[in-house]
Amino acid sequence: HPFPPHTGAMLGYAVRRLVPGRGLRAASTAAGALDVAVVGGGVMGSWAAARVAARGASCMLLDQFEPGHENGSSHGDGRIYRFAYEEDVYLDMMGLSLQHWHSLQDFVGSPLLATTGGLSINYASARGSANDKLSRLQNVYEKRGLAHERLDAGAVAERFPQFSLRGRGSETLEALYQPDFGVLFATKCVTAAWKYAESLGAKLRPNTTLQSLTQDASGVVLTTASGEEILARKVILAPGAWLSGMADCLLGLKIPTQVTAETVSYFARKDGCNVDHTYNSMPVFI
Repeated sequence: HPFPPHTGAMLGYAVRRLVPGRGLRAASTAAGALDVAVVGGGVMGSWAAARVAARGASCMLLDQFEPGHENGSSHGDGRIYRFAYEEDVYLDMMGLSLQHWHSLQDFVGSPLLATTGGLSINYASARGSANDKLSRLQNVYEKRGLAHERLDAGAVAERFPQFSLRGRGSETLEALYQPDFGVLFATKCVTAAWKYAESLGAKLRPNTTLQSLTQDASGVVLTTASGEEILARKVILAPGAWLSGMADCLLGLKIPTQVTAETVSYFARKDGCNVDHTYNSMPVFI
């Protein structure tokens, strides 16, 4: 099963699939119908609700837990962001999303992200080979006018003493430095996005479990576990790790995913080391 054993209790998404027309009054003409309901309040769902509300549409954001909960993947003290993409479309998306993160930080008036710079690291022997990712990235940076520096192991150690680039045996490593990488403070970012969506007019419904969806040509009825019916013209589903179960139970769609638990590890500095290893001095790296 793609979900951990406890997922069924956490999911709560499902008793019957999306059923066209079953006992539905026209949602688009019913009193109090929303333009959009967003189900799932992680990083994707909370921002979807904010952007919907920013366009002047009536919107409700629902999640089965509290904002910033620890049951999915949109939480923790940090997530790196990076301009380490060879495809223009992803660099465009990164630039646009970073503008929105800065706007959110201005909205809440407290730090949500930090620019650290970033190192993309590879074996020096990869130059000129099919595995030469650094040269490909460097070409993209040059084409787009993005600041960067190619650094050998000695230059990395001199500028960033947190790093000692040693490869296997006699192999040496090198790095491509790009100053616009950074880190998002994940839980703070998600809870801020909820507040931002609310400030734009979105209604917030944490601790609300979706039981079923029922649709006709006019809209959708969302029925919660408590039996409440919420009417909306459109629904955005942003279930994160619950995608496969939700899609199957509510929509009859088979979307295979495998949910894994990613272990976050913290390492203490070696005895006698006085080099700052926080995001204030150390770049993120890949």
